Amino acid sequence: MSNLIKNEFSKIFHKKAIYIICIIMFLIIGVNDYFMNKYSEEEMPKSYITENLEYMQEYLKTLSPDNPNQKEEYIITQTQIDLLSLQTKYDTNSWQFNVIDSELYDYVYNLNMHKYATEKNEEAINQAQQEYDKIVEKLDADDWKYFANDKLKIAQEELKTLQEQKANTQDTVQIKELDSQIKAAENNVEILKLRIDNDISYANSYKNTAINNYQKALLFLADYDTEKEHTYEEQKEYNEYLEQREINKYIIETGTDVYANNTLSYAIKSLYSSGGGFIIFAVLVGIVIAGTIVSDEFSKGTIKMLLIRPYSRTKILASKYIVSLLMILFIMIVMLIGQLLIGGIIFGFDTLNNPVIIYNFETQQIQNVGVFAYAAMQAVAVIPSCILITTLAFAINTLTNNAPLSIGLPLIGYMNYEVINQLIQMAIEAKKFEFVKYFVTEHWTFENFLFGGLPGIQGFTVATSLLICAIYLVIMLIPTFIYFKKENIKNI
Repeated sequence: MSNLIKNEFSKIFHKKAIYIICIIMFLIIGVNDYFMNKYSEEEMPKSYITENLEYMQEYLKTLSPDNPNQKEEYIITQTQIDLLSLQTKYDTNSWQFNVIDSELYDYVYNLNMHKYATEKNEEAINQAQQEYDKIVEKLDADDWKYFANDKLKIAQEELKTLQEQKANTQDTVQIKELDSQIKAAENNVEILKLRIDNDISYANSYKNTAINNYQKALLFLADYDTEKEHTYEEQKEYNEYLEQREINKYIIETGTDVYANNTLSYAIKSLYSSGGGFIIFAVLVGIVIAGTIVSDEFSKGTIKMLLIRPYSRTKILASKYIVSLLMILFIMIVMLIGQLLIGGIIFGFDTLNNPVIIYNFETQQIQNVGVFAYAAMQAVAVIPSCILITTLAFAINTLTNNAPLSIGLPLIGYMNYEVINQLIQMAIEAKKFEFVKYFVTEHWTFENFLFGGLPGIQGFTVATSLLICAIYLVIMLIPTFIYFKKENIKNI
């Protein structure tokens, strides 16, 4: 058996297709890493702002503040122009740029409303101008905490008012509604305090992104009624926000850029991800080899020479199948080595030390996982899909001796399995054709199960999904071996 396997490996490594696939894989890894590193912190071009500003200025010329039907539109347009003009003074990644966009509209609109009022009130105009000038002064002084402290003061006053309303309310329905509002206000206060205490400005940064994502997670979790019966999709969404809350809180408290994608650690972490990694190359190699390994013997006329050797047909076919699967592991190892070398050159080998932080749903704690350990877990989680799709190519090739069909059909199926899964989910939600939940594509990756996550379909476990995969594997292999064992090849 070992001699048969060695012989099959020898044949495979004489095929140019394997080397071509590897070269393409390395090129794509290199290009991907280069652009991830180059554009990871790219600023929004200012041309976007200036083009928008020019457009608004031209549009303003078509309006008149003296026309009652156009006055409101004129004031709104002028306000947008003033804000855009102010933004051009600052970098697009600066906190000033973001604060202008989110916080200054009311100040500028109020000033323009008084300026273009039918009956002008100079005192009101002066007051609005002073408020605006004060804001601009804070922008120029780089005083972002002024805005955070101002928002914190308003949020605390709002919270105090809501608590007083609740204390003076007897109606249970209204109390429940106030509880929800109080929770939202408390979350808002918490966010602002976190921002101030951890010195996180409104500038575009991983810390600012983390605090914004943390706030979104808090808002969702606050509205999630644990007493209500939820759908399975809602439960999965709850888990996603729970994970988001804990990981972003970790980023805020430790200052660690967990999601930095311009690091070697991130590149290796995502290498085998079924959603966006390079596992497609392992699948492609498996399909190409399994989809030609039997038919090549027939097309070259070497099948008779192979069968006269002192090995049973079962061993001959088994050796070809084993080699097809071993090539998947081989490519995955080559892929890892390639990413390690290429990513190390582009990102720097020191970035391999960036931690892989996950939320463990079983322990309900943040967990630091070694990057290679995480990659290994990802690889184990996606290998069943590689094995099953390779087995399909092997079965079709053995049963039909048609290489294009053996490669094309499994490849199309793999490239579209997410679409298939969406259709399965739709059928389950509609409570129609529920037997489709046993289709293999919903069970052949185990990433959802990692760290106590929920499965794609309710009610399934690692054991049941493995059993389903095993059943499909047996269904493909048994007829394949029976056919090959009984096939008449005397006239070939």
